[in-house]
Amino acid sequence: MSKVYLHKLDVFAEKTLIPEFTRRRLRGRNQEYRQAEQTIVRARRAEVPNLADDTLLGFAAG
Repeated sequence: MSKVYLHKLDVFAEKTLIPEFTRRRLRGRNQEYRQAEQTIVRARRAEVPNLADDTLLGFAAG
């Protein structure tokens, strides 16, 4: 008896659930989100100082 119900569940999943929830192609990107994301990236890059420019090495000849 359980095999009958499992078969019906398999058929339902195959014919209804999988096609309904499977994306066939990629969705387009949301332009507003991408602009906000780029603004955040630029702000983070501006906050991080370039430590290579601020390093001073001193050597004493002796």
